[in-house]
Amino acid sequence: MGAIKNIFQNIRSPKGSNWKAILLSILAASVFWLFQSLNKDYSTNLSYPIAFDFPVEQHVIIDELPDEVQINVSGIGWAIFRKTFSIGLNPIRVHLENPAFTAKIIGTSLLANINDQLPQFQVNYVISDTLYLNIEKKAVRTFGVFADSLSIDLKENFRIISNLSTDPDSVTISGPESIIKQLPSSLPLKIGQQKIDESFDEEIAFQIRGYQQSLLEVSPEDINVKFDVEEFVTVSYKVKIAELDSTQTKIYAIDSTVNVVYSLPRSAQASIDKEEIIVEALLETLNKEDSTVQLVIVSYPDMISSITLDSTSTFLKVIYE
Repeated sequence: MGAIKNIFQNIRSPKGSNWKAILLSILAASVFWLFQSLNKDYSTNLSYPIAFDFPVEQHVIIDELPDEVQINVSGIGWAIFRKTFSIGLNPIRVHLENPAFTAKIIGTSLLANINDQLPQFQVNYVISDTLYLNIEKKAVRTFGVFADSLSIDLKENFRIISNLSTDPDSVTISGPESIIKQLPSSLPLKIGQQKIDESFDEEIAFQIRGYQQSLLEVSPEDINVKFDVEEFVTVSYKVKIAELDSTQTKIYAIDSTVNVVYSLPRSAQASIDKEEIIVEALLETLNKEDSTVQLVIVSYPDMISSITLDSTSTFLKVIYE
């Protein structure tokens, strides 16, 4: 410190006009003081890197593992300086015998291990009270895959007219044992496209909904999904009711026609044989109070997807004797 005092005395004197020399002298004195100080013994707190040894390929890390431990050490200033500024730091390695069953490590239990790996220090105590671990065994299993029809968004009046096929129809999933055990044997594949109005043939990224997919590995990652769609039209058509046939009571229809409403693919609209639509009256349902009998559709072409009687035509007005 005497050297630094002399320098400041020179600054105040008229002869101390060489500022560069003065600054270099200050720097030299500071370095000398620093070197001298770092050769002394000190005690301090350090954040020191820590790593865990276990068969990673057989386990899944659920939560990020602690990457440092707080310790109090004593040692030469130089050694502490190097560790403080992460110069040449090798992490303290902790071996886990049963990682899936080790939920936490008490800080004090690491003291002997840390002492062995830091011979240049005297490790006084471990500041970190508890290190929490969340590691599970890895499990691998094959699951069936099916396209989720409820997730398919079709354009208005379009319908699926084929089977939903997936290729491949299964996936292999690896991940934490607890999650793998929860998964059902078959998993739905959601179709995210909107307003589909043509045959579908695309690769869909497989996603496992409701679980932590970030912890899971899926193979293959993409599934090919195919299905055909077609636009359907709704038609209203007046059908002649089949001839009434009653051997006991004479029944006559007031109107011998009735309206039916049906849906079918647009492409089949021109080729349908409407004569195949047959509506009959159930004479045994005769209601003498309002003179009606119930109507029923007994047959129609296979290409019709749905058919109903007009809401005003479910009963037939008749005259009976």
